[in-house]
Amino acid sequence: METDELESAQKYLVVNQMDADVRYDFTYRAAPRWDDLKPRQQVWVTLNCIYNHIDHPATRLKEAILLLRTCAIEHSLPPEVAKSYMPRLRGLLTVFPGNISPELFRAKITEIAENLFDFLPPEEAVVLQREEIRNYTCTSDCYRIFL
Repeated sequence: METDELESAQKYLVVNQMDADVRYDFTYRAAPRWDDLKPRQQVWVTLNCIYNHIDHPATRLKEAILLLRTCAIEHSLPPEVAKSYMPRLRGLLTVFPGNISPELFRAKITEIAENLFDFLPPEEAVVLQREEIRNYTCTSDCYRIFL
């Protein structure tokens, strides 16, 4: 169903209590799939996920490090940039939780994510700012598509 068709059928959908379902389906189909994102986008998503919920971040930090390695090899980020953040993430992996506060951990993750975001082309950044991704899973269902 196209946007103009959706608008013309609005009253019918509301009366029949189908509006939320149709809007969810429309939003879901418009969201990019995890596998369709470039590794540099996936790094940012993973770091944003870690920032959003810091429960058990080790696996996600390791994934971000591997994605940064891929970015360095493929030159989708400047290799020196990708390589500079890998040891910083490894360092965070060794000190959290326990040796730094959750606030400081989040601040460090935010700093890295914001710096990497600046290297994204505008068309890739716009996709990520919507924070809607299909087939992305983590411990708290980040990026689940909501209305």
